[in-house]
Amino acid sequence: MIRLQLSPGVRHTTHTKMLLTTAAIESMGFEPIPAGEVIEAQFHSLHVFETRGLIVQEADIIVMKASIDGTGYSIGIGRSVNAICKAVLGDDYTQDEGAWAKEHQCTPPYVVVHFGPTTLHSVSKGHRKSHSGEIVTYDAFPRARDKLREIERKALPSIEMALACAFCSGDHEVQFRLKGFLYYFGSSGFRVGRG
Repeated sequence: MIRLQLSPGVRHTTHTKMLLTTAAIESMGFEPIPAGEVIEAQFHSLHVFETRGLIVQEADIIVMKASIDGTGYSIGIGRSVNAICKAVLGDDYTQDEGAWAKEHQCTPPYVVVHFGPTTLHSVSKGHRKSHSGEIVTYDAFPRARDKLREIERKALPSIEMALACAFCSGDHEVQFRLKGFLYYFGSSGFRVGRG
């Protein structure tokens, strides 16, 4: 599988971006994208919430789909992050779910919100490196990341509120705590070619 990884980001509306010199970027193993080469990709984001006050049976996995601003999203609910991600995306979230849960101090059930794929984005300038079949870029797709963040800012509060209202009752409330998120490239939308 080929994966394109975005440089680390933060899910907040404001964040600090550290600017590095070209020499610093290249010292980390990145090389300029060769002249005439175009990298095209569609992007996704994934948010994992621990829930409190929601009862889900061991085998139950609930998946719902919708779209906002032309980008689809899916919501999965269940007791296993990996089982939810397999139902929503066809792949695990983590190699060791028990270790992940311990590291993030969380317990089931979980809600997973997946946004994507975005429209196709392309770049011909910037830096990239290849490692073990993966292509990693250094901040080459800021518009794709910004588009996902804007969609998340619009949709996530409403999704959380709708889920809380749907599952709470007069005698108890439902809470969601963000325990993990990532921005990633979807392999089906990736192409490196000569422009």
